[in-house]
Amino acid sequence: MAINKFGECKIQFDKEYGNKNSIIALVPVNLEQNKSCIIKSKSNERNEEYYKWQFVYSIINSGMYSSDYIGVEVCLPN
Repeated sequence: MAINKFGECKIQFDKEYGNKNSIIALVPVNLEQNKSCIIKSKSNERNEEYYKWQFVYSIINSGMYSSDYIGVEVCLPN
């Protein structure tokens, strides 16, 4: 079931990135590939970016969505 797999992927993300300060983006950020993203605050606490990438990692690796259909911080022209 995808929901159980999603939870397992969140745990895997925490194991893999919980002690790191940055991550190379898993999907395009504002159309930019392989962007380095800071996932910890100056006080070494997990920030909003950490949880965004935890979610993106989990939905991709659980099989819920293909990374081809995901982008973050997408700016659309007016």
